[in-house]
Amino acid sequence: MHNLKIIFKYMKKYKYRYILGILFLIMVDILSVILPLILRDITNYFVTNSYSTNIIIRYILQIALIGAGISFGRLMWRYLIVGSSKKVEYDYRNDFFLHLEKLSLNFYNVNSTGNLMALSTNDLPIFINGIGSGLVLLLDTFILIIATGFQMFRINTGLTLLSLSPLPLTAFILFKIGIKMQRRYLKVQNAFGKLSNVIEENLSGIRIIQSYNQEESEIEKLNKMNVRYKDLNISYARLLSIFNPILENIGTICYVIFLGISGTYVIIGQFSLGDFIAFNSYLWSMITPILTIGMVINIVQRAIVSFNRLEGIKLEKPDIFDSKTKDIDSLDGSLQIKNLTFTYPKNKAPSLKNININLPKGKILGIVGKTGSGKSTLTNLLIRLYNVPDNRIIINNVDINRIPLNTLRTKIGVVSDTFLFRDTVTENINFAYDNVDMDKIIEASKNAEVYKNIMDFPEKFDTIIGERAVTLSGGQKQRIAIARALIKNPDILILDDCLSAVDSKTEISILNNLKAIMKNKTSIIISHRISSVQYANEIIVLDNGKIVEKGTHEDLIAKKGFYYNIYINQQLKEKLSVEA
Repeated sequence: MHNLKIIFKYMKKYKYRYILGILFLIMVDILSVILPLILRDITNYFVTNSYSTNIIIRYILQIALIGAGISFGRLMWRYLIVGSSKKVEYDYRNDFFLHLEKLSLNFYNVNSTGNLMALSTNDLPIFINGIGSGLVLLLDTFILIIATGFQMFRINTGLTLLSLSPLPLTAFILFKIGIKMQRRYLKVQNAFGKLSNVIEENLSGIRIIQSYNQEESEIEKLNKMNVRYKDLNISYARLLSIFNPILENIGTICYVIFLGISGTYVIIGQFSLGDFIAFNSYLWSMITPILTIGMVINIVQRAIVSFNRLEGIKLEKPDIFDSKTKDIDSLDGSLQIKNLTFTYPKNKAPSLKNININLPKGKILGIVGKTGSGKSTLTNLLIRLYNVPDNRIIINNVDINRIPLNTLRTKIGVVSDTFLFRDTVTENINFAYDNVDMDKIIEASKNAEVYKNIMDFPEKFDTIIGERAVTLSGGQKQRIAIARALIKNPDILILDDCLSAVDSKTEISILNNLKAIMKNKTSIIISHRISSVQYANEIIVLDNGKIVEKGTHEDLIAKKGFYYNIYINQQLKEKLSVEA
């Protein structure tokens, strides 16, 4: 019942189109029911009367008008009902995608991209087909059975009851088979989602697969999934194939009963030839929609399964949302972190332990540490990709949980992921805005020290970046990502290990540009390279989620502790690379 309410909510927007379409459908079915009555009258006329041209012409005109009305009505209900279902698809697809974008990062940690793609590209059209073609077939079947059944009872009640006596048993059998079909189709769709995920991963990682010569291994993995999907489809098809033979046999039995009884009635004079022809037409009109019940059940069952899968995702609630937020449109101020301990969902050990940081406005904080020390976790919490305990992160004297997400993510510029879209360089840098301001785009690219590289591209700023930016070097990707953050003119800038692929000279130039840009703003530079953070006002050293050292570059070198060891090792590596 709940699912029906959701479906009706989307259909309600186009209710007048649906209502008008249904009226045209009813008109078509009524005209279809009238036609056998005219054939009965024609037959009885020829049996009992002499030939009359005027009467024949009148009957011909009646049949022609009814045929034209049926054709026009079918055109209109298809346009209105099926057309409206496409409008519903448009609305539902937008809502589904919008919901996906609102879901928190943790949702994507446990749900595969391939399965979500299968829902969007496979389940959604199947569901829409159910409220389009499926709805039409269902209504058409129901209306025809009622209308033709009424006329059959009018002609001869006893003959109607005898002719249709096998139908209740048929309905029971089909109901039982329908339940099994729904279960099997759910397995088919789940298998399709897993198959889509394997294909998506292989296409995304094709360079790695080819580099490691693992084509045959991946083909074998895909083949196993493909065989599973094929077997489930065959299992579903076997069950579906039972429908038509049952319905055809039932239809034949009904017709045999009719011929045996009505033929006798005609011979003994209790049934006119016209009534025989009309009843025969009505019986076939009754049997025909019954024969399509298999198709209707197939469409409806598949639509129900697909809709339940879609709604299963839409019932997912975002972990991160605004609650008791204040009217804040700026983050221009200090950053404080107080006794912050954080554990990722489903993890046992905390990733951050008792973190305390005080970063005044206009200052630069450097964070260094080994891989897995908790550096990126801190970035994720500062933009609330995961929930933060209350009063642990304070920005401009406001708890981060009271700052609207829109303000938080608009006013913080983050470069932690160098993912670039398959679009122009312009659109990638200007990602945060709808309107293009080339002056700002060029300025941001210059500050990120990538302008000269862009001007060397074939189409300069109009160059299309390949999928996952495979046509760019690591340094170019990082610098375009930096430009994407700088164009926002953020109140807080976070660079999360985004200079690792940049040479030392370019790194110094970028950092000097950032000092001027962020002079009166707050900056956080996270890196495993000392050279990226050594000019920060304060540096903290993370190890296993804890702050193990804190101070300026000179202070930490003088301590000859954890930071000093990292610095010496990096200096040695640089020296060896120069000598080599």
